[in-house]
Amino acid sequence: MANNPVLSLSPQARDWLKVIAFVAMVIDHSAIAFGWHETWMRMAGRVAMPIFALVWACNVTSHPVTPASLQKTWLWAALAQPLFFLALRTSGQDWYQLNILFLFAVWGQVLYATDRRTALTACFAFIAVAAYIPLSASSYGLRGMLLMAVSVGLFRVSPRHDALMLMAWLVTVFALNVPNGIPMALAGLCLTLIITALCSVLLHRHTRLYCTRWFAPAYALHLGLLFVLATVV
Repeated sequence: MANNPVLSLSPQARDWLKVIAFVAMVIDHSAIAFGWHETWMRMAGRVAMPIFALVWACNVTSHPVTPASLQKTWLWAALAQPLFFLALRTSGQDWYQLNILFLFAVWGQVLYATDRRTALTACFAFIAVAAYIPLSASSYGLRGMLLMAVSVGLFRVSPRHDALMLMAWLVTVFALNVPNGIPMALAGLCLTLIITALCSVLLHRHTRLYCTRWFAPAYALHLGLLFVLATVV
């Protein structure tokens, strides 16, 4: 695992990957909110979810999910939902289609149940998954669930299975963006690999960014700003 640039992510690399993915997501969402039909903006957005999933999976491997972190994720997912619909309503999505914070909340619930192994946590996880899947079209649907599953598996399988899991991860990254067209799916796969490898190779420090719990609030905030700006403009 230590020799694989996708799996060997220092804390510094993970933080900067998350920043890059967030910027890519904002670019993509801006294109939707303002009706800009720019190929490069849509292409940038194809790297966001694969990198978010990879970084999240790496983080929860070293820092297991806690009830407090789960509650915060569910809370921010709920707060962001109306903003998600309002900011991106021009895409034609329905109001009940859930944002990606729900995807992370559901998988957090699954991993918490896996770690605790009690009937109650398993029940909560099952309910979360069953309720989420029918409402997940705007957060990648089953393709997103599969990407998260394989991303978690990357960091939890034995080293002898690293190559197999990495190949599976590459397939899920490609499949994630296939509905946007094969060129977009290929671009998303290639850019994700390049960005991840560069950050892994160039960023080795164990020091973190000043704020490491910014993603969920920033996600809701950027949707709110896009809604306001798109309405005014």
